[in-house]
Amino acid sequence: MAHQHSQFQCVALRSAAASLFPSNIWIETAPIQDLPSIFPEEAALMARAVRKRRAEFLTGRSLMHTGLSFLGFEANPVLRAPSGSPTWPQGVTGSITHCDHCCAVAIARSSEVLALGLDIECGEISGPELTSMICNESERLQLRGGTASELNLKLFYSAKEAVYKALHPIVHRFLDFHEIHVRVEHSLQTFFVDVEADGVDDRLRKLIGRFAIVGNHVAAGVAIF
Repeated sequence: MAHQHSQFQCVALRSAAASLFPSNIWIETAPIQDLPSIFPEEAALMARAVRKRRAEFLTGRSLMHTGLSFLGFEANPVLRAPSGSPTWPQGVTGSITHCDHCCAVAIARSSEVLALGLDIECGEISGPELTSMICNESERLQLRGGTASELNLKLFYSAKEAVYKALHPIVHRFLDFHEIHVRVEHSLQTFFVDVEADGVDDRLRKLIGRFAIVGNHVAAGVAIF
């Protein structure tokens, strides 16, 4: 029954994630399972990991290989950068996220898309300390004007995570949440981003992302062209 619920959840989240990006970006989700590894190099990365983390990793890698095959790339191990993000093959950009019992992956050809950021949040994100960590003053004003402050805070967190995932492989530096300024337009399911950080090219400072809400889940996505 739990596995069936995870499948239904993943189907709903796949539809939500697909709505965030144009059609040339491959999107898929899958219930998190302790799958066999296709490549020993990938399995070695999880040799000492607990079962849950290993399952998250291997489910993600399984989705990545499906997407890479769909886009016409040869099967090769997808290893891990020091930051923990996947080392995509040349000619590919992508993003991965995990939530509850579901994993989601977005992949595109780098000749068509410069960078991708996908994030799905499901856990509770609330309280004054987290609000101060995530949001600047103007964003906190947006929260106070919202009808569901906890869900809105989760939206700001997810939007900034998606921006971080998209920018980090390009700028190669940590971005604090207060360096990423977000304005949400709920009626458009869109958020507008101003990045105020050193070492970020001018063309990357203004971004537009989309979001979707499925129950208590928030999905946010950014594609940089």
